[in-house]
Amino acid sequence: MLNIESDISYLIDNLGKPIKINNVSAIGLVGNIKNNNEDIRKLITKSPISRGDIVIYKDNNYLVTSDIDNINDIYYKAEIQKCPHVIKLNNVGTIKECAAILETKVMDIETGQYFPLAAGKMVVTIKNNVNVTLQQRFIKFGEAWNVTGIDKTKIGLIILNVEKATTNSNDDLENEIADRWQYETKHLYTIETTNTDTTIEKDKTLQFDVTVKDNDAIVENPALTYKSDNSNCTIDEKGLITGVNVGSSIITSTFTSTEGITKSVSINVTVTEPIKTDNFTYSLVGDMQPDTSIKAGSYIVYTAKKFNNGVEVADAKFDFEVIPGDTPSDAYTLTVNSDTECRIDALKYMYTIALRAKDRDDNAKYIDKEITLKGLW
Repeated sequence: MLNIESDISYLIDNLGKPIKINNVSAIGLVGNIKNNNEDIRKLITKSPISRGDIVIYKDNNYLVTSDIDNINDIYYKAEIQKCPHVIKLNNVGTIKECAAILETKVMDIETGQYFPLAAGKMVVTIKNNVNVTLQQRFIKFGEAWNVTGIDKTKIGLIILNVEKATTNSNDDLENEIADRWQYETKHLYTIETTNTDTTIEKDKTLQFDVTVKDNDAIVENPALTYKSDNSNCTIDEKGLITGVNVGSSIITSTFTSTEGITKSVSINVTVTEPIKTDNFTYSLVGDMQPDTSIKAGSYIVYTAKKFNNGVEVADAKFDFEVIPGDTPSDAYTLTVNSDTECRIDALKYMYTIALRAKDRDDNAKYIDKEITLKGLW
């Protein structure tokens, strides 16, 4: 036995596409009405619908524009029309975003033909869930539009006749909000840094100092985020940059206001290998141990070495001298064998001398070794 309602219900359940009705998930059959026009479609769904409802299908907004056919509370049929535009109505500082159908032509009821409106005029159709008044303005396409007529005869819809108007200094043209700055503070944010493009050594850190101003007044505790465009540098949530790999990074700080306005500032940071500073040390060692005493009639050969950060400097050269103190000069002899080697002979005993090896590159740097001249026993 033929049961159309059951058959349609079956088709909706098995062939229906996901839709949203006023942001509530549902399933429906959506088809073209004529001439394969995707702007006007037929919707069949088991979910209750009303004229003026917003239907989302394939990420497009549609407005239910027709009367609803209620088939025994089993399914509902209606025409929906694509509304690709959004207008923002400002009601004393409260902004209402409305999905809208904007038309520059209207249909002649008698002939069924469309004819264009006069230049600078439009017809706007929106859901009837917002307060609209005559002479209310909104911004669209970079221009102001003034409401000159309001038609609410179709339940669920508001049809507005609008015409071009002049913009004023309170209009936010960028965000398409008329008279915004009449009710809100107009923020003029800037972001700046005292940092410049710079170089840091690997494993060293640098603070990225950023200041945000609003109308030249410093913003306290601004909402800042930081990022590096690669792994050569890292930056933490407080703006501390660390050099990780040799190379360059672009470091960016972004401020986001409570209104969603963003401002960014960037610097280039180049990471280099650490620069080692000179750290010279010296040794002065005899060829016999202990080398701090020499018996009379004997000698020890001493070798001086220079090191930089623990690595021997191969071409180091020294000047040798004896600091005798109270020791007579005939108690010892100093013989310089080379730029790094000398010999001390003990001729007498019971004396003490100091052997000094001075760095020839910098005589202010030297090493001393105290030597006792002692007897045979």
